[in-house]
Amino acid sequence: MDLRQLKNKKFYFIMAGVFILIYILQNVNGRFGLCDFEVYYSAARNLIHGKDIYGIAFGEPSGFFKYSPTSVFLFIPFVFLPFFAAKTVYFFIVGLFIVLVIEKIIRLLKEYLGLNEIHETKLKIFILLIAGIHFHRELHVGNINVILIFIVLSVLALLLKEKKIAASMLIGLAIIIKPHFVLLLPLLLIRKDIRTFVLSIFFTFIYLTIPSLFFGMAKNINLLVEWKNAMAEHNSAEGLVQYTTTLHHAFYYSIGKYFWGTNYTMVAVFVTSVVALAVLILILTNYQKENKDKEMAKRNFIYEFILIMALIPSITKTDTEHFLFSIPLIMYILTMLTQKVIKSKVILVAAIIGFLMYGGKESNLLGNHFAEIAANIGIIGLGNLWLIIVSLVIFLQRNKYLEPVKE
Repeated sequence: MDLRQLKNKKFYFIMAGVFILIYILQNVNGRFGLCDFEVYYSAARNLIHGKDIYGIAFGEPSGFFKYSPTSVFLFIPFVFLPFFAAKTVYFFIVGLFIVLVIEKIIRLLKEYLGLNEIHETKLKIFILLIAGIHFHRELHVGNINVILIFIVLSVLALLLKEKKIAASMLIGLAIIIKPHFVLLLPLLLIRKDIRTFVLSIFFTFIYLTIPSLFFGMAKNINLLVEWKNAMAEHNSAEGLVQYTTTLHHAFYYSIGKYFWGTNYTMVAVFVTSVVALAVLILILTNYQKENKDKEMAKRNFIYEFILIMALIPSITKTDTEHFLFSIPLIMYILTMLTQKVIKSKVILVAAIIGFLMYGGKESNLLGNHFAEIAANIGIIGLGNLWLIIVSLVIFLQRNKYLEPVKE
């Protein structure tokens, strides 16, 4: 028997036990709500019955459906189940994808970073400790983030293997569920992967037309307009600046307000432009240094890809569980430190500080008073930005330590 397969199976069984325990405790304590899933479920039910899906609060006052009309179709199968049964099934689907995401990241890092060996058990323990609060919240609210992360990481794996059509189909799927992932398209353009860039846009357009087959073009256009309005309202410039976890908020209250006052649009444009320029410079610098070195190009592309994923919750207005998009970047940092590719104690301490900020907003650990303070200063957002900086320092030092990738 393959020992690696046995180890993976053991991990699956352990995590299954954890999810079953959480499921039982959630039900016993009356906390098995899955409020986000209730929004998806209710929107799918309304769509089937010809009712509105936008502008209606499903469940909680903030429970508005903000995804594309096409994405509703993904949840229609659940409507054929009673709500309790549907959310039970979805709860364990989310649990499965938490495990799959961790395994997927390890596989990518192991295959393409040029390391002889990766301590998988260490990585799994550390990531569960660091991101456990976020994983638990994902289960508790029944969001779709870990499923999206798996889809996007599959895109990365497919691109590294030159399977561009399949990668484009998955990019389109991710974008129509959460348009944040459109930020990955400029990376393809800069990297001169024009085929994947064009195909991704093509498949996105095709997916968006799917409701027309069932409800007609006019109805679909109306739904798309309502979706656009819902997104515009949610991601207003003022909302970006006032939301404590964003980079816009951190910049505005430290510097920006002295230059632009209450002109939140200028703040949002400036911060977004600076971030875009910094990422552009990084990619172009990487591209120039590679000099047709395919091994280095793959390493660089992996980092650029997961860096953009980690930036998404920092430059858009999202719930805290969206910081799960930083999991691949955090596991990249952990890999470099646990394998002692980077041996600096200063970087190690800096990373630990970032991990604590990223995963430390928990009332059971801090108490309600300190947890509220942490939330008000946007501790998760600041931790995410700190880890991005730490990862960049590690990235700029890593190539001289890594061994050649085996073809």
